[in-house]
Amino acid sequence: MHPSTDDSAPISVLHEDLLFNIFMENTFLDDFHQAVVPKGGTGALTTARRCSQVSQHWRSTYLSSPSIWGRLINLDDLLQGTEDWRKEVIARTGEALLWVYGGVSKWETADFVFSFLRKNWARVQLLLIVDRDIYNTTTPLADGKAKWAFLNEPAPQLQKIYINGMSPSKAEEYLPPARNLFNSSAPLLKHFSIPGIIPQISWSRHLSSLSFQSSNLTTEKFLKELQDMPELVFLGIYGNCISNPNRERCPQVILPKLRTLSLGTEGSFLNVGPILQCITPSPDCCLYAPLRIVRPSGIDSGEYERYETGLASFILPYLSLHPPTAVELACLCTNFVLLQSGRKFAITFSVLLPPLSPSPLLKELISSVTFSNVSTVCVLNASSWSTSPLNFTVLEAFPSATTLITTDDAIQTLLRLGRDRISTLLPALSTLEVRNMSYPTGGRDMEESPHEQFLKLRKDLGLPLSVLNLGFILNNLPVDLNHFECEHPGLLVKWSLDCQSMFGNYTNFEEYRCGDGHPETSLC
Repeated sequence: MHPSTDDSAPISVLHEDLLFNIFMENTFLDDFHQAVVPKGGTGALTTARRCSQVSQHWRSTYLSSPSIWGRLINLDDLLQGTEDWRKEVIARTGEALLWVYGGVSKWETADFVFSFLRKNWARVQLLLIVDRDIYNTTTPLADGKAKWAFLNEPAPQLQKIYINGMSPSKAEEYLPPARNLFNSSAPLLKHFSIPGIIPQISWSRHLSSLSFQSSNLTTEKFLKELQDMPELVFLGIYGNCISNPNRERCPQVILPKLRTLSLGTEGSFLNVGPILQCITPSPDCCLYAPLRIVRPSGIDSGEYERYETGLASFILPYLSLHPPTAVELACLCTNFVLLQSGRKFAITFSVLLPPLSPSPLLKELISSVTFSNVSTVCVLNASSWSTSPLNFTVLEAFPSATTLITTDDAIQTLLRLGRDRISTLLPALSTLEVRNMSYPTGGRDMEESPHEQFLKLRKDLGLPLSVLNLGFILNNLPVDLNHFECEHPGLLVKWSLDCQSMFGNYTNFEEYRCGDGHPETSLC
């Protein structure tokens, strides 16, 4: 590297190889799935265009690097530019490998996209595309098939393919059948996601990621196909696609490298149970199964017990290796809860089995040290159905939790458990954070809020709280703490308000320790 001088900025004298590596890093997509539907931020193509204008040196580096431009085929950005700009970007790719990603929403722009893919398919390394035009009923079937005909050709460089925006039934109409896909030649393919299509054995053995959605595949057939994919690290199953499994005919599948199993919300216990029981993943496999409970009264107890057995086989080894420190609980209909830890771990289960016997899984979670490191628990009601207070017995699994984040609505349901049951929950709790949209300002003639009742009950049980966080106060309504002053001396009450100044808006964080003798300050 050249020595730096006082007159030159360090970034202007970076070694050529280091500068090139930085530019290449800027082309990487942060997340395989999020790349398809970006959530804001600056695209790689825009970043490249701006960087190439910083200096003549940087521009020269970009213009002499087709491998950079080959990764910048962002359809959303290109289709917003002129035809001349699109041609210029494509010309700069030379013969480099291509990353093509984004959405197609109009037939006239689709002409450019699919014509480009037909001509350059042998160079495509990554294809992430949302066909937003697929539901255009005026598109002739023959034209739709012609668009995707390039998928019949060999894909010698393809490593990732993700096609979205169409149902499995539409995919069957427009896309080539699995037996014709890539002319059975995709030797480098690792990541595969096309609705309604299960990869063929000629190239599926090397897959590390598979996302699957179908409408006419049996569990037995699906599991049999998985037996030929021993390298899978990620498996996603979406849609209510696998039904009426014959458990006696379901084969066992060993996936020793599987680190993530993601099950879509449309899955049912009937569908998911056999899959969990038949797949043996790595002990380090994270399960994401936020199932939607649409008919709680119609769930078969035997069906559910088989699901829970499979669930335990996945989550107990994983949680022993990755004990969480914070969990979120969403109370679903009747006795069902959704338990989440972070963005990638989620399970749905019932705290009770008919006829009102405790869930074996919940008993095991309570008796084990699985959640012994949890310090924060967030509990919310997430259903318009009547939520049972027995859902809150799941809190017995978190004896070390010191912070409870919840709403008055959820606390009101919790209080229905009664004094004796509540006395066994969260013995180490010291902080209650109430996430209401507003805080009542009235005086003592008003009925006590659920969180006030909870504070009193904890104090009466000899388990007083030390911190009450009221969160954000809507419309900056004044907080009346007079009634806390004598009843809860030492309680630290916190809240936040939106404030304005000549410099703009900001959030002001307030707090008051009850018993200090001036609760009226909180009314200002």
